[in-house]
Amino acid sequence: MTHTKGPWNYDEVWALIKGPEGEEICAVHSALRADSNRRKPEIATANARLIAAAPELLQACEAALSYLQDPESSITKGEKAIELLTYAIKAAKC
Repeated sequence: MTHTKGPWNYDEVWALIKGPEGEEICAVHSALRADSNRRKPEIATANARLIAAAPELLQACEAALSYLQDPESSITKGEKAIELLTYAIKAAKC
C-alpha cells in the first residue's frame, strides 16, 4: 500500500489537506467549528499542518533510520538525514 506523494498542503479556506496536484487527502473537520465545545482554531490549524507534513516526516524518518542502521554510514548520509529531519519538523510546526 502506498500513500499520495507529497508535498501535501493545508487549504485553510476549505479546511482540507491537499496533494501536490490539488487532490483532496482529507478534511479537517475540527477546523470548521470553533465554538466552545470544539478545539480552538489555532490548535486545529496546527493539527492540520502536522498532518500535511506527513510525507516529509516519513521521508526524514526513513533517512534517519537508514543512517542509524548502517555503522559504515558516511557523514554525507548523516548530514542529509539531519537536513530532511530539520525540514520536516519545520514544515510540521509552521
